[in-house]
Amino acid sequence: MSKRKEIFLVYRPIADDSVKEAIEHLAKSTNLVLLNENPSALPRWTKDVFQSVLKIRLTEPEQAVETIRIYCQESGYKPIGLAPLDNEAGVFFLAEIAPKLGLRFLSKDCVRAVRDKYQMRRLFLEHDLPSVPFSEVSTVDEAEMKAQEIGYPIVIKPRSAGGSLFVRRINNFDELRSCFDEYLESGTQISSFDPLGAQIKPSLILEKLIEGVTLFDTSLDLPVGEVSIEGFVYNGRVCILGHHDKPLSSNGPYYEEVVLSTPSRLPTDFIKELNLLAERTVKAVKLDNSFFHIETRTTKIGPILLEIAGRIGGLVSLAIKESTGIDMFEIMYRLYSGLPIEDNLITPKFNRPIIRFCLFAEEGYLEAIDGLDVVKAHPLVIDVLIHQQPGSYVYRAPRSYQSTLQVMVTGENHSEAETVGLWAQDQIKFRTKRDSGDVAFKLSY
Repeated sequence: MSKRKEIFLVYRPIADDSVKEAIEHLAKSTNLVLLNENPSALPRWTKDVFQSVLKIRLTEPEQAVETIRIYCQESGYKPIGLAPLDNEAGVFFLAEIAPKLGLRFLSKDCVRAVRDKYQMRRLFLEHDLPSVPFSEVSTVDEAEMKAQEIGYPIVIKPRSAGGSLFVRRINNFDELRSCFDEYLESGTQISSFDPLGAQIKPSLILEKLIEGVTLFDTSLDLPVGEVSIEGFVYNGRVCILGHHDKPLSSNGPYYEEVVLSTPSRLPTDFIKELNLLAERTVKAVKLDNSFFHIETRTTKIGPILLEIAGRIGGLVSLAIKESTGIDMFEIMYRLYSGLPIEDNLITPKFNRPIIRFCLFAEEGYLEAIDGLDVVKAHPLVIDVLIHQQPGSYVYRAPRSYQSTLQVMVTGENHSEAETVGLWAQDQIKFRTKRDSGDVAFKLSY
């Protein structure tokens, strides 16, 4: 069956092959057009998958609308929907251009509620959601006063950044003073990448540290409990597609994700509590006809909210599909195009454990990655997702929002999958070279 003269617009700064298979599969259902800031730097496979690539700037939505309209007039195609895939940076940009193109998407007010961490925390508080004491500060003196009121230890983070960029645990005022200016300046730099960030005054969020606890048995030494909730809202109906256990090795000073495991091994009653919390949270931020990705710490008294995003979580779609057979990109296409979403699309076809192990090279120029062929040949290794290729400069926390690569594994059970993942960690070796001078931080977000 030939495709109709319709296009579905997607935004994502594609720098690797991590979503290649999912996008290729989606392209069988509709004509895809990619909105991208730097088309010349895209991987070669994008030319075969996308109907076209339109160059845009996130900070120039009016020009992007005009570019899309000209393309549609010249090609005869009609846009039927648009989505940010699993990327945070373009959500507000799409909220700005969607109504001008007559397309459904989140409102700008809703995007502000899920991107502006100060507004988000205020909504959590107003709706009596499990949260923590917090404050917004723009000077170190103000930060000292608010930190004393909240009580150390605290966590500081930019008001509108994501991906744990410039997020740090602070135990006392000396630590706060030593990093405050750098984090404020870097947060401002990150915010300049999208139009919403430019509307938010330079500031940091201080919040009370949440002492998470891992509440399931695992062979991994990851005592700090965290879990995410993956789902979408369809005409007011909240649909939960899965959960990811994301325990951490320590509660600071930085927060690099090391393992993401689905389905969750948390107790059934805790999962029920998470699902109820998801329904209350999306209602608080007035999110509808959109995906959501909610992160919480797991504690002995229940889940405590970290944040909510109005998008698919990073690479979550790959793990959910391998674990259950549910195609989140197909649902995304239907959701944002206003097409019906039948129950068979959200019903698991099978259930198997999937664990993503996040591996990090030391900071410096990445010269080589050894052991990849051996790991890829293992029958229980589903994929190795390389985010940073040899020749690139590797940043580490707090200046990095992703790992160098991820190894996705499975097994008869979570225990076997953990064993395979630990084996893969031992096989893969990074070779990096640290320059003798300082390397200026350059964000590719």
